[in-house]
Amino acid sequence: MKGLREIVLIHDLKKQGLSISAIARKVGCDRKTVRRHLDRGLEAPVYEPEVLRRFDVPLKIRLSRLHEVIQAAMGWSDTHLYEFRAGGVGWGVADPDGFHDGPLPASKTSLLDVIEDVGTKTIHYIYDFGNSWHHVIRVEKIGDAIPGADWFCPRFTGHSGGCGLGCDELAGRAHFQP
Repeated sequence: MKGLREIVLIHDLKKQGLSISAIARKVGCDRKTVRRHLDRGLEAPVYEPEVLRRFDVPLKIRLSRLHEVIQAAMGWSDTHLYEFRAGGVGWGVADPDGFHDGPLPASKTSLLDVIEDVGTKTIHYIYDFGNSWHHVIRVEKIGDAIPGADWFCPRFTGHSGGCGLGCDELAGRAHFQP
């Protein structure tokens, strides 16, 4: 069975209009496997209770910094590799063991770049490839920039489920440098 990373790639390539054969060549599996994954669909696992975090970040935030915000919002300690995926493209950090070519560097791409270049406001965040923790990030609204602000500290605005910390506690745990 393919890992979640490859399954998301299969679905992204199909959305781009590639044929089953082209997807199979690109992913490195047979056509039957590609068809099976496409037939099953791709849905994020459903957890009870639902785990939800809301926070405000600037559009110009680098994806590597957005990863840090997500880590703080979830109460995690950043001990695994991660990847953001949208439109068949991935951004993250290189595989330290060199098993995969790896994604594009998250430290050189902003949230705004993804929204403009890929044309989507939905981004998949995959964390801990061994367990394939799959999260869906939705840009809910885009507001005006804060006049005169040259940096921005993320602001937690809501949560449900998960580690049981309130927004105030989460905000107290996170320290972001400009």
